[in-house]
Amino acid sequence: MKQEGSQYIYMLHTAGGRLYTGYTTNPERRLTEHLKGSKKAARFTRAFRPLAAAACWRLDCSRGEALKVEAAIKRLPRLKKLSLLEHAGLFENLAAQSCGRIVKTEPFKTGAPAQVVPKEKS
Repeated sequence: MKQEGSQYIYMLHTAGGRLYTGYTTNPERRLTEHLKGSKKAARFTRAFRPLAAAACWRLDCSRGEALKVEAAIKRLPRLKKLSLLEHAGLFENLAAQSCGRIVKTEPFKTGAPAQVVPKEKS
């Protein structure tokens, strides 16, 4: 198994009431990229501008395991995603099911701005 380290799964509230879920190893940098609408931001967040960070969780697992958790969240219906935001235990259960083992998780407060930054000129 590859070396484990801090991996992060995050959710953003975006325009039109949508939720975006992503993976990163550096949440502050990644959230800032999304909020600025830079070329490194996901296509989805360039189309549906982020309004605020909804949640960010730190996982002590491999990159592959974290990506499995991200994919599992993306497959959930909107109401279940909202439940994840309200109940920490649901995220832990989902992470354990996705990875096939208990994964240490904890909420992570980012230092990234919570509001949209004007889009950078291309």
